[in-house]
Amino acid sequence: MLSKRRHTILPEISRWLITPVFPAAVLLSAACIIMSIMVESVDSDMFLAGAKLSVFGYIISGAQSGFIAKVSLCLCSLPAAGMYAEDYAENAAYARVQRTGHFRYALGRVLHAAMSAWLCAFLAELVCVLVMAVFMGMPLAQLEDNYNWYVITDNLLAAGREYEFLFISSGIFGFKAAFYALLAVAFSVFVPNRQAVIAVPILCWYFNQYLLGSKVAPWLPDWLKPSLLYAEEHILTRAMSISEWQLFWLVLAVTTAVAGVVFLLLFFRVRRNGVFGGGES
Repeated sequence: MLSKRRHTILPEISRWLITPVFPAAVLLSAACIIMSIMVESVDSDMFLAGAKLSVFGYIISGAQSGFIAKVSLCLCSLPAAGMYAEDYAENAAYARVQRTGHFRYALGRVLHAAMSAWLCAFLAELVCVLVMAVFMGMPLAQLEDNYNWYVITDNLLAAGREYEFLFISSGIFGFKAAFYALLAVAFSVFVPNRQAVIAVPILCWYFNQYLLGSKVAPWLPDWLKPSLLYAEEHILTRAMSISEWQLFWLVLAVTTAVAGVVFLLLFFRVRRNGVFGGGES
């Protein structure tokens, strides 16, 4: 049984991890974040000189309204979010379901979409930090940075725990990419077209950022609003009076719940004969 599980799981990982698409998505996502910082951040004219703000200062300030960085959400969804749509278009879903079963097939598509997007976004932010800290000589954090101006609690930074803060920040960015990749998988359940699926994250981000909460659902609690939950500024640490680690676990829990809903959606779709496709994707 264990051998069979390895046989069905490991090749699926190779579909997105051991391909040129994954490192390209990481590097292009990092490039989008850095370009967004150069265009959107305060004191952006000082960015290339590596002066004025720290790495965290630029990343936080560049995230305030940077649209270019949000393209990375589509790039992070590229490796695996469209796997079901690809299977459906190639008429391969039926054979894969027969080999793995409905449950493991649906679970695999959801897990791979979330894992690939999380890892892609996590590594992309680390690449940004590496470029800014090593090649541009910026400090990770500095006392003169006014983090409160960016609506962020600086408990970890004030305690000199920059690497811990880096892990949390990169991890939440990864969960954000995973969340939008999961929405793309949910979209593919109804429209199994890989090209259309890749465009879903940026469209959903726009809806969540500018419509959800303030206009569509003002009754929605803050911790269920993606624009606040996944904010690079960690707004909820102040709004809910919680620590950075508590925010990290909250984001993980909500993202896991979303993954569960998407899994059920795909599982019942596949069970209801949603395994035959063909034609152009």
